[in-house]
Amino acid sequence: RDQVSVGYTFDEAAQVAEHFRHDLAIQRAMYVLAGWINRGYDNQHPDILPAAPECGGTEALADCAERVRQCGYLFGLHDNYQDMYRDAPSWDETYVMKHSDGSLFAGGVWAGGQAYLTCSRKALELAKRPQNLNEVRALFHPTVYFIDTTFAAPPLECFDPAHPLSLNDDIHWKRELVRYARSVFGLFGSEEGQEWAVPDADYFEGMMSQKAENSEQDVVPLFEMVYGDCVSLYTHQGDRAAPNRARYILGHLLYAENAVYQFGSHLYFQGAQPAGVPARPEVASLRQTGPRAFEITYRWRVSGPVGKYPRAFVHFTHPATDHPEKIIFQNDHVFPQATETWPEGGAVEVGPFTVDVPDGRDGTFAAMIGLLDEGGGRAELQGLRSSGGRHHIGDVTLREGKITFAAVDPAGPDPERCFARADGGWAELLNETDRLIKNTYEVLSPLNRLTAHLPMTDHEFVSAEPRVERSRFGEDVQITVNYGPGPYRTEGVELPQYGFLVRSPTFWAFHATRFGGLDYDPSAMFVLEALDGEPIAESAKVRVYHAFGDPRVRVAGKTLEVPREAEVDVRGR
Repeated sequence: RDQVSVGYTFDEAAQVAEHFRHDLAIQRAMYVLAGWINRGYDNQHPDILPAAPECGGTEALADCAERVRQCGYLFGLHDNYQDMYRDAPSWDETYVMKHSDGSLFAGGVWAGGQAYLTCSRKALELAKRPQNLNEVRALFHPTVYFIDTTFAAPPLECFDPAHPLSLNDDIHWKRELVRYARSVFGLFGSEEGQEWAVPDADYFEGMMSQKAENSEQDVVPLFEMVYGDCVSLYTHQGDRAAPNRARYILGHLLYAENAVYQFGSHLYFQGAQPAGVPARPEVASLRQTGPRAFEITYRWRVSGPVGKYPRAFVHFTHPATDHPEKIIFQNDHVFPQATETWPEGGAVEVGPFTVDVPDGRDGTFAAMIGLLDEGGGRAELQGLRSSGGRHHIGDVTLREGKITFAAVDPAGPDPERCFARADGGWAELLNETDRLIKNTYEVLSPLNRLTAHLPMTDHEFVSAEPRVERSRFGEDVQITVNYGPGPYRTEGVELPQYGFLVRSPTFWAFHATRFGGLDYDPSAMFVLEALDGEPIAESAKVRVYHAFGDPRVRVAGKTLEVPREAEVDVRGR
């Protein structure tokens, strides 16, 4: 049966981009929409038009595209010419790869059901149809195009006598598809990444997940060293920066790559209760009921009037998955008692619910809970840490047939959320998700531009305890990150756990407890960039961005006080 889930209308997607540009002052972004096609994400390829009516249709998408471009952003769309579905109007077995026995080459089972792999020679033919890439260009004018899975699979053979492929043929026709897409739109990206695709692609989506998802392992950045100045590397769309993922940010700093951000659906930054809904969730009880099942009851402690939120969502997540938002299993539910009637100063219990842990999935799963309004938007909860409207209330562990639960205080301190701080800084009045986006954009974006055409010339594991890594780009850009635990001291700088130091002649950035002879308690984060291209100590125009902590920073022996941001001449002070 059909199930429809709308994360954003096209108008909402445009409003989110405008929010980034005008409220967060994000000047540069690549904004790629997935699920825009007629039947939604991973459905009925290659028949992509008209645009999804549930999101507003073709005219609304054209308006969205124009508004995103007006923000100064790259506007992109997601497409796919490897997967084909039987219910697509264009379905024809002559397009599909064949095994040596003549049977169809099946792909994965996705949102649209069983997919079949299109022969790469025929994929180019489909992309060149008037109703595909050319019509997309005429209607929406994307400046970047993402054709999924092109680089994700190894080379394959096709045994259809009408369009046979050797392994090298498959590579050839995939490269031809990429070249054609670039000729139509300009910039191109695809999933994962292959060495043979470096000359043709502008970015690989997924390659950076090898670092982001394995930050506690000794990951050697060989691909970044060899090809990092040729192609941009991103994490997978299901592996995104969130307020509780400081390690993700450190990995991107170390490799000087830009982040892919997680944020809530619809107009996540708006709400009738900007300070957050005055209700605090917790697990009232959890008991094991089977080898892979448990019964759970939730409790909501209410401190003020709660608006109308018909449903709760509960995501049980694990970092080692490429599922969206790291979700392994869920316990979404409708409230039996209207939230508008929840008693102030009281507590409301919801449940019990029986939850099954999927087979083959043992380990520890973070329980992330939140409220959904009538439109499906996520609400922030008052006084609690949030990751895209999700609040961490505990961990469920299944190990050797035993299920246990450990509560987590969603309001307690969490070092991993350091980059979503904004005490005394630029983003102080923003929600937690926006604080993370703003603070990390301010260092990752200029660092990426500074190093885009420089090779990574060095990488070292500096210390095992605390775990410290250092990289160098070209001759002059050095980046040090401290995964912890504990502080790391170097050259008069002290980095706390999840601290970093970036130094080059024209660009400095740090998250530190000591820098330039000043001690910071708690830690502080600053970004300094010489806008005139001179060394910072000799610059007449240094932009200083203050993310959080003490507003003082010492430059060239002079102490500046910058509450939010400023442009300063450090020469004659």
